[in-house]
Amino acid sequence: MMRWRQGRPCLLYLSRGRPHKISIIMSWVYLVLAGLFEIGWTVGLKYTESLTKLWPSVITAVFMIISVTLLSFSLKTLPVGTAYSIWTGIGAVGTVIFGIYLF
Repeated sequence: MMRWRQGRPCLLYLSRGRPHKISIIMSWVYLVLAGLFEIGWTVGLKYTESLTKLWPSVITAVFMIISVTLLSFSLKTLPVGTAYSIWTGIGAVGTVIFGIYLF
């Protein structure tokens, strides 16, 4: 049985307030995408040259906003500690790999 919120059925939650499988899977997808965007903005910081180049700085700022927004979407169903550690882990490992490859 679905729960009702503001007169509409909530498709993300089943009875007893447990998250639906689809919402859990989407939270993990959001988390992985947030980690990939974190790699993008950390590598992009090198190309901004202390925020003196306009377009690399704009792209880096957009990647930062997207990364944090996707992380916040994933926190709807995932615990904060788990999501944050995986987000930073993806970002750290990816940044090291790209740093070795590019720089």
